[in-house]
This record gives sequence, C-alpha cells and structure tokens, in this order.
Amino acid sequence: MDTKKQFTIDEWFYDWLADENKYKAAVKLFLRIHEICDKIILKPGTRLAHKFYQLDEASGKWAPDQRNVVRLIKNLFLSNSEKIWWVYDEPVIAEEVEARLPVKDVYLVKICLQTTDKILITTDTTLYQNLLETKEDLGITPIMLEDFLKEYLQ
Repeated sequence: MDTKKQFTIDEWFYDWLADENKYKAAVKLFLRIHEICDKIILKPGTRLAHKFYQLDEASGKWAPDQRNVVRLIKNLFLSNSEKIWWVYDEPVIAEEVEARLPVKDVYLVKICLQTTDKILITTDTTLYQNLLETKEDLGITPIMLEDFLKEYLQ
C-alpha cells in the first residue's frame, strides 16, 4: 500500500522563499517532502505553476543562500516527475459550493479534488475558513502552513 501523500499548496511558498526570515522554513518543508517521497500537485498554466517558474527569475535579485535554495527546489521538484504530480483535468464543483469559495482560489480547490489525500496547505485564512465550511461537500482538509510545519517537520 502506498502511504505517500499528495499535497496541494497555495502560492505562499513564493513569498516565503523571497523572505530572508522565512525561506529556511520553506526549504525545510520542501526537503522533508522530498525525503519522505510525498508529492506536490500542480496544474500547468495556473498561477501556482507559474509561481514555481517565476522563482528562478526572481531569485536573481535575492541573497546567494536564497538563490541556491531556489535552484535546489527546482532540481528536486520541477525536474523530477516523482515529486510533482501534474494534473490536467478540471473537475466540476457544484455551483452552490463554488459560490462559497474565494474566486481566485477555485482553481486550487479543483487541483486538490484530484488528489487521493485532499490536503490543501495554505497561509490564507479566508481560504482555510471556506474549506472548513465546505469540508462536508468537498472532503478537502485545509491546514494552515504553520500548523503543518510543526507536525510535518518532526
């Protein structure tokens, strides 16, 4: 039985990697995901996928340690089909449920719905609360990043 997890993350990682005070926590998480052999879920053409590719360009202005972290993440994840699971479908969400979600995050919910674990890691309290309120309808477990880090990095 495969016990590996499939995580949907929102765009928090981009800001955390750009922040000289938070990038070490972000890289610890990515290294742990890699070590455990869990996967991050992405859909081509979305804001989330774009953020991963923007990292390389943006990191040119960052401190050397942060640039090296971006290179590492790019090599460990984007260049590794064992760590990124690309999804292409667009599941339908009932209109009344979708209306209860932030419009800008519906695509993340649709990505998450394609995973077996239905775990969405976020720093967005509105998205978190909306997912808690729609848990019965969607089956998605939202986890705030700080809570996830405490548990996952142990």
